[in-house]
Amino acid sequence: MEILFHFVAMQGYALRPALLELGLRDRDLWRGIHSQLLHRIRPGAYTTKEYWNSLDSVERHLLTAKAVLAQTSGDAALCGVSALAAHGVALWGHDLSKVHIVRPARGHARVEAGVVHHKSGIGGTDIVDSMGIPVTSVARAVLESVASGGLEAGLVAADSALHQRLTTLEELNAMYERVECWPGMRPGRLVIRLADGGAETPGETRSRFLCYRHNIPCPTLQFPVFDENGELVGTSDMAWPDAKLLGEFDGRVKYGRLLKPGQSVSDVVFAEKRREDRMRELTGFKMIRMTWSDIDKEPVATAARIRRMLYGNAA
Repeated sequence: MEILFHFVAMQGYALRPALLELGLRDRDLWRGIHSQLLHRIRPGAYTTKEYWNSLDSVERHLLTAKAVLAQTSGDAALCGVSALAAHGVALWGHDLSKVHIVRPARGHARVEAGVVHHKSGIGGTDIVDSMGIPVTSVARAVLESVASGGLEAGLVAADSALHQRLTTLEELNAMYERVECWPGMRPGRLVIRLADGGAETPGETRSRFLCYRHNIPCPTLQFPVFDENGELVGTSDMAWPDAKLLGEFDGRVKYGRLLKPGQSVSDVVFAEKRREDRMRELTGFKMIRMTWSDIDKEPVATAARIRRMLYGNAA
């Protein structure tokens, strides 16, 4: 098994032909899986159970995608949500159980063995290198994700790509002109119109999309608040300055991102509360907080709550 551990350390996975060539047998692999030492990523591709368990859902998808490419002959490249995972674009609302690949001018579009094979026209700059593997460009992958995941999922990807400066609105518009006739691409134009690189997280994008769907004025993103000396006290995820309202999205990941060495989550939560109290004190604004549950389970009630905060009893 030391052979497999070596492959995992190098690339995260090992393929069956290479393992057999180096002396392992199929029964060794079966025993490894049965004993919870190994994990079969897909037919003919393996990793250690410990490594697999350390990955989140997007990282598992990307590892599977790398194995698919390694098992696919020819000029295949990752596309759509699989390409976005390789580019490091934030994902929400996509089916990560299937890997998406494109093989220019070869075969037919089909789904088999957990792989979606796309056949689409490929331009000279459509395939790029990311992390050493061929993938469709960010602009193309964002629009491909609209076709597979829909409006809101596509908007999350577009916002993340713009926020990280991996693409531009100009590039998205130019790509859309090429692919607007694709099946499922109708929401693409609206995704580009709504996209805003100011959104730092999928939660912020989805909060903003909730406002759009319920005819609530679009908030200003990353609203800075300064103290009497001009020092930045904090930046609110969103704000409606005319209505004197600040907005914060509370995702569980947020506090993990803010952790400093030696801090606990409770330390961060307390510091965040003090920051928000100070922001309200300095601006005289009210504050509304939203969570995943508010957006997923109670969108209508959440929209009504925002309206009350914006307009009072007039809502």
